[in-house]
Amino acid sequence: MNAQSDNGPTTETRHKRRRITHDEPDNSSSERATLTTLPLEILAEVLLHTHSPPTVLAVSRTSSYLFRTLVLNPAASFIWRGVRKTCKPSPLPEPGDKWRGSEAQYAAFVFDAGVCEVCKKRVRAMYVSFATRLRLCSSVSVPRICLCIYLTGFLYLSITAERNSSRQSLFSLSLCTPFSKSALLTPSCRPISKPIDSESLIDVTANFQGQAPRVIWFPYVESTRCFCAFFLIEWKCAYEAMHKRYQRENESRANVLAAQEGWDIHDLMSSEAYGALHRRQTYMLENVGPEDVQPIRSIIESQLLEIQARRERRLAEANYEKKLRDTDKIYEKIRSGTQRTIVPPLATFRKLSSVCVLKGRPNPTSASSQIANISITADPESSQLATSLITSDIQAWLVPVRNHLMGLLGFPDGWRSASKLKVGPLERVSAKFLCGRCADGGVGWKHRTEECLDFRAVCAHVCTTAKRGGAEKPHVEGGAEVNSADARTAIALVNRVLSVFDLSDDDSYTADLVSIVGGWIRCLSCTGWIVMDFETAVSSLSPIFQRISENALTDRSFTSTRLHADCALAN
Repeated sequence: MNAQSDNGPTTETRHKRRRITHDEPDNSSSERATLTTLPLEILAEVLLHTHSPPTVLAVSRTSSYLFRTLVLNPAASFIWRGVRKTCKPSPLPEPGDKWRGSEAQYAAFVFDAGVCEVCKKRVRAMYVSFATRLRLCSSVSVPRICLCIYLTGFLYLSITAERNSSRQSLFSLSLCTPFSKSALLTPSCRPISKPIDSESLIDVTANFQGQAPRVIWFPYVESTRCFCAFFLIEWKCAYEAMHKRYQRENESRANVLAAQEGWDIHDLMSSEAYGALHRRQTYMLENVGPEDVQPIRSIIESQLLEIQARRERRLAEANYEKKLRDTDKIYEKIRSGTQRTIVPPLATFRKLSSVCVLKGRPNPTSASSQIANISITADPESSQLATSLITSDIQAWLVPVRNHLMGLLGFPDGWRSASKLKVGPLERVSAKFLCGRCADGGVGWKHRTEECLDFRAVCAHVCTTAKRGGAEKPHVEGGAEVNSADARTAIALVNRVLSVFDLSDDDSYTADLVSIVGGWIRCLSCTGWIVMDFETAVSSLSPIFQRISENALTDRSFTSTRLHADCALAN
């Protein structure tokens, strides 16, 4: 391409480079530096001021960077050595020249948690024997430990008993443990390594007869172990003694703080904030001071309020559960009483106003719960006042139920009679109902014989579909029906049987008479003699039972006469 054209010189297009500018960080609003951003020298100064090897162990395990810096880096061994020499109650013993691990491994060996040899649970306790790596928790209640399993080289043994006169090879030795457990040591218990024989052990015990318990150092142990576990045991005993002292002091300080502030000591120790502070300071062998409590005072107060509210809720729920059981006892008493009171389902019974007042509510701040605590006596199921109040509420609940069922039977305006020998439509033997919601008509196993429901069963019935839905709803609010073919057939059959016996369904004695009829009814549609009682005849709604007869099968008499009659059920 030519640089010049006929129209004159042309200029080449230059591509400009885009400049990107970065804003300088504002040092005034920068975040606080973490341990991972500190140089090793500053990090070492921070960790050396803790005077606690367990704290350095915990810090080294928080991230992979700190683990590489503090554990895998040989240059950081001075940190472990410094906290080991300044820890409480005294400097941790030197690992010795024969220790093949690092300073970090030595700290983990002394302070790390492990599994109890007996119960196999993870505990934070130190080794009972550092030489044998034996760890036991405080819950071990075994009085004797089998040394053939655990004791392969105890370093610290205290002679506490003379040799046994009956068995020269059996001696009672006390293990140097904080639990002061006794153990049995015999030559046969050490099948793997037998560094000493029974004669030398007898000589050792004989030399200490009548003397105070002393510490014996066996030479074979010293030569086979590469670190001084004896001094570790001494340091551990001193550490545990100081730990118990600080624990008692911190508990006394907690009691003083609870008394000054009016707090419950158990709630204070159960709170997350103070409980963690108390356990941490005790573990670090330090006292809990006011300067430690003041920054978290508001948190402790809120947690104590939550603990108190939770306790009140538990008490209210326990009281509500007890009142609920008491009201259920009243329900069973009314239902199974001699008066045969008609009761609603249990779920509806619990919603009655008097029952709601008696059982209260699980909310401790509600007024009904306080009223319930005052009104119910120690034995509410025997309280006549509570029973009478509940009975009156049941009668009030039955009023709309009666009106609805009376309308289904053809008495929408109600029924009244001046005669005492007449019963209402709902109490008659011809009052039969079926549930319009349930697939089987609401007939359960209790009414399988009748294949229909009477007034009492209708009031106590709960639809199975409502149970599956999670709420119990009685079906009487429009669910019962008498217009189905089965219900009409049952009512017509009852009326036909009553006409054969020359009875009326509105007589007060009709129900008692049909209950004692027994097997006096025979089906004429079948070739065989199918004999049935009144309830079975009512439930026989199959088309083959279109004619029934009632014959005298035995020498029984009914109203002083023998009944011989045939009857047919009108279609």
